[in-house]
Amino acid sequence: TLDALIPQKCHLCKVSSTDVICDSCNKKIELSEKTKSIHKIETIFFCRYEASNIQDVFREIKFNNNKKLAVLLSKKLSESKKVNLEDTCLYVPVPSHKKRVRSRGFNHVQILFNTCVAIQNLTVIPLLIRKKNTRSLANLSPKERELELKGSLTINPNYDLSRLKNKKICIIDDIITTGATLTYCSAILEGHGFTQISAMCIASAH
Repeated sequence: TLDALIPQKCHLCKVSSTDVICDSCNKKIELSEKTKSIHKIETIFFCRYEASNIQDVFREIKFNNNKKLAVLLSKKLSESKKVNLEDTCLYVPVPSHKKRVRSRGFNHVQILFNTCVAIQNLTVIPLLIRKKNTRSLANLSPKERELELKGSLTINPNYDLSRLKNKKICIIDDIITTGATLTYCSAILEGHGFTQISAMCIASAH
């Protein structure tokens, strides 16, 4: 194929590499399970967003539509011996708008957790759906984030909530920065009777 004739480069530092990223960049991505409270929500995360080259990894995934890096990060998460997730939870992804998924070509949150979910036999349900295609929250103030998120998410009407309300819910996302999206998701779930809510993300900058 044509790809085989083109010299392969690391997707991060651009040095010659036979894999998605070079050994040096790969070693810098260290994942281990940690827990902290974000806005009173117990949250599992696996690395600091500020650490090493994690920001570069997520920029490639989210803004350069780099699916290969998302798959690699998912594989690294599943291979970490320090990751042991609770199988009694319902894992609820923070949803992306269908326009954004179509533009990117894949659902990055789904891919990031896919391997781990399959290996540990976790239950993931799209309990939240996105009604509004919000702009990026990255450069917005806390108040602007709150206003941008307002009315953007709702409960998926395809689920019978009366059968789920006693379940533990774990909201999953790629990155948690200010915690605005997490808080908004939690408020919607609490408003529909869920009382046991936690969260999980790959990286935390909070």
